[in-house]
Amino acid sequence: MVWIIAILASAAVMSITNITDSHLLSKKMPSLAAYLLPIGMTHLVIGSIMLAVFSFPADAVLPVLAAIGTGLINGAAAILVLNTMRQGEVSRIIPVISSSPIFVALLSVPLLGEAVGLQDWLGILLTVAGAILVSIQRDGNGRKVKLQKSFILLVAASLMYAISNVSSKYALETISFWTMFSLNSICCAIVHLLYSARKTTFGELKNLKQPTRTLGMTVANQCIVCVGVLLSFFAVEKGPISLVSAVANIRPAFVFLIAVTLSRFFPGVVDERLTRGTVILKFSAIAIIIGGVTLLTLAI
Repeated sequence: MVWIIAILASAAVMSITNITDSHLLSKKMPSLAAYLLPIGMTHLVIGSIMLAVFSFPADAVLPVLAAIGTGLINGAAAILVLNTMRQGEVSRIIPVISSSPIFVALLSVPLLGEAVGLQDWLGILLTVAGAILVSIQRDGNGRKVKLQKSFILLVAASLMYAISNVSSKYALETISFWTMFSLNSICCAIVHLLYSARKTTFGELKNLKQPTRTLGMTVANQCIVCVGVLLSFFAVEKGPISLVSAVANIRPAFVFLIAVTLSRFFPGVVDERLTRGTVILKFSAIAIIIGGVTLLTLAI
């Protein structure tokens, strides 16, 4: 099935952009607003150009509204995720966000008429357990464990992504994935610009140490993001939303493997604390998440 290849490719592409986001936020940008401003401008330009090329049916009012809602929700959720990414390890953050298939499965019952059986619930519980496990970290003495302070916010972002997935599936039954991408990009850009477009932000960007290189990396990264999003919407258009959402959950494995590789050979790019216990914990957590997703996938 072509949509399986598309969503796997999307997961791989987005994992690369997640690593780049983490690097730019933690090493290059003075604030989240300074990062979101060029991101918003980039997506506004790309989305506007794409919308001019790929129009939507004049009578598709509800699907267009659903697409707009999807973009607004995605924009707000991205702010929560990027704000957390600025303070934590990317390989801890992405797996929690990847718990969104749990909410997709729950929402699909009343909204899409899908049935959730015993195997579905077992997969859901395993995915939740993996998301919690990967968010546990030891204190300074290495003895006690605790959840990240941002865990609740990340779960909220995961729920928001699940709602946007369901609404995007509804919209894509009428409009093309090209139009869906255009509206999503414009709406995300509006949210990001509303958050970041202020005088102090322009001042921060003006005072960047390496403005050309940093802004160039940011824009290039967002162009790669566009590729991942396009592939994702194509997969949602062609395949069942529950299964697409589940398969997309392979992204934590990509993120972790890339982060480990970069930490080993380019420690200045990604700050991952790679003790033996940390590696075992994260591999175990990712294995549990993937096991839960596999059960959800087999149950469909």
